Amino acid sequence: MKYTIIPPSDFLDLPWKNGQGVTRELMIKQTKKDAPFDWRISRAVVDRDGFFSDFSGYDRILIMLEGKGMDLFCATGENHKFRSPYDLAQFSGDAGTRATLLNGPIQDFNIMVRKDRYSASVDLFKAQGRYDLEINATDFLIYAPEHDTFLNRPGKNEIHLPAGHLFHQTGEAKLCHSWQIQGKNMICIQIK
Repeated sequence: MKYTIIPPSDFLDLPWKNGQGVTRELMIKQTKKDAPFDWRISRAVVDRDGFFSDFSGYDRILIMLEGKGMDLFCATGENHKFRSPYDLAQFSGDAGTRATLLNGPIQDFNIMVRKDRYSASVDLFKAQGRYDLEINATDFLIYAPEHDTFLNRPGKNEIHLPAGHLFHQTGEAKLCHSWQIQGKNMICIQIK
């Protein structure tokens, strides 16, 4: 089993494509440095109304971590309302997604995958507890910004994931096994 735990000191701050803010990149998968990325995990502060950067060809999953709320209006006609921490929306990264803040800035967590190569799914565990999760993906990630998380598999040592760190497990072939995870406000991502 190959996994890494990425500390916040390894995250990169990068300007948004549209120049309206900064994203904190937690992890990216790309074949070459200047090539389009295959998938990216990041978080950002949205502190003003406006259009999101154009990520045509990508699917996005956005989770509000903190703040009073935000409305997203997509060119496809979809609208998404974020009212509480850990509200989630899935939408296309194509141009035309506009955000309106309700009462001040928000912090979000963002997953982007190339539509033609990958798909992503998220399991969100808000309440403190112990959860069983079946993994069927090429990459499995966990992020819990505020609380420590503990991962267990039968016959293996427990893994401690400190709050704000990113857990990443990958393999040569698709991962097909289960984890028991314990914690609160855990974002579990499977990328296929």
